[in-house]
Amino acid sequence: MSEETQKLYVKHLQEFPIEVVKEAVKRIALEPRRDGETAFPPLAVVHARARAVKAEFKRRELVEEERRKDEEEFLKCVSEWMEDFGWSVAEIASRFPSRARLLRERWQA
Repeated sequence: MSEETQKLYVKHLQEFPIEVVKEAVKRIALEPRRDGETAFPPLAVVHARARAVKAEFKRRELVEEERRKDEEEFLKCVSEWMEDFGWSVAEIASRFPSRARLLRERWQA
């Protein structure tokens, strides 16, 4: 690849975080090449894959943020249940088995 081509790739891919470009190139590299396909894909292919990876990373980030908010809300409820109803952490864990790990981490139950 010529220096001029490299500069063109850099110019168009610099809008993405380096982790996104690395992941996009890694995924492309793991795909089998078709007959006659060059070792390095066209800029449009790398750019499209980088956009897709960036969107995927953003979706993961949003899901993680929603999970954290949900856990915070649940933990507020736990504190209220302990205070209002006198429930123990073990009792709450038995009522909400899917949250047992979170309760153990928070209260070392």
